[in-house]
Amino acid sequence: MNPSIYAQPGQRERWHELREQINAVLAMHKLKVNDQGKVSRLAQPPRSLDEVEALTNSLKRQLEYRNCHSTLLQYCNQELIHQSLFHAISEAAKSIPDRIRSMTGLTQDGAALFHETFGSRNQEPLIIINDYKDDSDRSEQEGFKNLLIGIHGHFRNPRAHRTRQGSQEMPDEFLDAFGTFSYVHKRLDRSHRKQ
Repeated sequence: MNPSIYAQPGQRERWHELREQINAVLAMHKLKVNDQGKVSRLAQPPRSLDEVEALTNSLKRQLEYRNCHSTLLQYCNQELIHQSLFHAISEAAKSIPDRIRSMTGLTQDGAALFHETFGSRNQEPLIIINDYKDDSDRSEQEGFKNLLIGIHGHFRNPRAHRTRQGSQEMPDEFLDAFGTFSYVHKRLDRSHRKQ
């Protein structure tokens, strides 16, 4: 494979797709097409089809390229290996309330968890994502909580109550969803308990 053929704008992704398809076949023969387009030996040949899929998984590579939060990859590694967008989104969406429960010790789920954690009109927050000193900070905190409620209602709940049959998960929308989930985890990294 000659990588220079794919140097034109919009062709780079095609290069990676073709290389992955070829590498899926070559991997079982302990070979791969490297970044220079040359056939080379694999340092560690795969022992199973799952390992072949993991070596050639473009979704996971794209998420890593986008600097996706590592927590997401821990929650849905198998789903990414099998390229199950429906289940990967479901598991990634569940990572958010699971992480919040581990941060707070709370047991609720969904909106009840988010209201108790990030506050409501009648309750001070347990966790804050900023200094929480003025109306602007409080508005940002409220917006973050509403984002979490939206993620739970839009991504997590529908997948918990239906099968993947007939699911229309599109790869670009999948990557957008993971960008949103990753943003949430990065904000949780910087959050802290309210004093």
